[in-house]
Amino acid sequence: MLPRAQSYEESRRAFRWHIPEAFNAAVDSLDRQCRPGADLDRTALIARQTDGSTAHFSYGALKRLSDLLAAAFANLLVEPGATVATLLPQGAECALSALAALKAGASIAPMDTAWGPTALAAAMAVARPRVVVADRAAIKAARAAIARLDPAPALLAVGAPLDDAPDFWATLYAAPEAAVAVATAANDPAFLLFSQGRTGAPKAIRHAHRAILAHLPAIEMAFENLPSPGDLIWCAAPPSHPMGLISGLFAPWLLGIPVLAMGAPDTPASAEDRIARIARHGVRLALLTPGAIQALRQFPEPRAHYSFALRAAVCLGGRLPDRAHDWCRNDLGIPLGRLYGETETGPVAASHPQWFPTPDPNGLGRAVPGITLDVVDADGVPVALDGVGTLAVLRDYPGLCLGAEGGPSAVARWARRKYVGKWFLTDDIARIDENADIRFVAKADDILPHADSGFLPDDIERVLARHRMVADAAVLALETPDGNVEVVAAVVAKPDVPGGDAAAEALLAADILEQAAQSLAPYALPRRIVFVEAIPRTDEGRVHRARLRAALEA
Repeated sequence: MLPRAQSYEESRRAFRWHIPEAFNAAVDSLDRQCRPGADLDRTALIARQTDGSTAHFSYGALKRLSDLLAAAFANLLVEPGATVATLLPQGAECALSALAALKAGASIAPMDTAWGPTALAAAMAVARPRVVVADRAAIKAARAAIARLDPAPALLAVGAPLDDAPDFWATLYAAPEAAVAVATAANDPAFLLFSQGRTGAPKAIRHAHRAILAHLPAIEMAFENLPSPGDLIWCAAPPSHPMGLISGLFAPWLLGIPVLAMGAPDTPASAEDRIARIARHGVRLALLTPGAIQALRQFPEPRAHYSFALRAAVCLGGRLPDRAHDWCRNDLGIPLGRLYGETETGPVAASHPQWFPTPDPNGLGRAVPGITLDVVDADGVPVALDGVGTLAVLRDYPGLCLGAEGGPSAVARWARRKYVGKWFLTDDIARIDENADIRFVAKADDILPHADSGFLPDDIERVLARHRMVADAAVLALETPDGNVEVVAAVVAKPDVPGGDAAAEALLAADILEQAAQSLAPYALPRRIVFVEAIPRTDEGRVHRARLRAALEA
């Protein structure tokens, strides 16, 4: 979709959106690769099986299997307007569930047990799925989350059948051989995506089939020359991530690029496993999250052990981990690109390896051709060049969501906050310089209260982390019993500090605050320190303030 051009400015001038009236995300991304004359045996998906083995699925095989599953879903009353929910990691079952739901004219709602039982139940209550597909690890959480739904959805189990959950594959193979492909418009609902619930309950955002087309220019811009011979992509974002399914699965298939499905690492051993798989399978494109970068770093000097075919790596999200660019260049042998967007917008800013560099850790790239971004004040008025304000997207962009879902009052509050004049407001504070480079400043809801203004926690957290006995720190505002607000620091102490020793912790807290007071203004100094075992973070490496607040209040 992105025109061939010699410069960023030329690409913006030449770009035009082409959104057809009729479009189905599953049929037009996967099935079009099986049109007459195409090689049906080309690999579309490489995925680890439940028994630990690796399977290669061709485009032809995925089409047949997703047709069967769509027929099975239809027998379970999945129809236009319905929703299929998944509690699955990356893999064939997750991909097939999404394909089949969309072919049946329904929406797909990928979810995550990491949200916690209350948030998961709330998400299920919004989605009201006809079918829930879960693996054995998530079945218990799925049962609890749907316990109060009426009518109760059908539950399919991946791994082994249960009394209340038939086996996923047995259900699929029992369906009639019939191509199910409900005709859908590009504007019809297709994806029910949830924010990561970093500062509260996950928001439910509805996207249309056209979202896949809207993601393409950003992906083509960040990776360049798509598709190129031999391209294979790995997306580290889980299916429940707002960009996991669309940018990491459907958009590559629409471009004819096969996908390696494997989750992000969480231990040094799994970091080496992912590095080994990237090398063994010949991954050429990596779509990373800040959390995945941090995890992959647990396996040092990977090029001393493995040879890579990587030609490009791009990181999703706002702020990068420290020295992420150096890690990518030194350990993977390639520069690190950027891809930025929110649950409601999809990717709207990106880097480009040839047109302009984005070495700044806070750099988000530039507005993708076809998309207008600006920094505005609370009334939607653009601020001065390089001024700080809310990053906003012009509402003529076809990748914007259809809207939020949930209770009427909550949806109305969301709409009042997000739609201001001709702009859709993101939740990020940013600045744009004279070169059109966008720099992330902070999440709007990270701003801590102080008198009539506010200040950011980042500098406070960096100052606290400088203490020799601090391994990690996060700052947030908590309401006191008398209704006031105080700034509290959650601190992870280094192993040398005896955990649970109140006297030792009190002395350490006093020392940390004394050192911090030398660098921080009095109003920015935390009023107290609470020691915690770990700082909860999102897939993008940001502090998950909702979980942290709940832990501190408990």
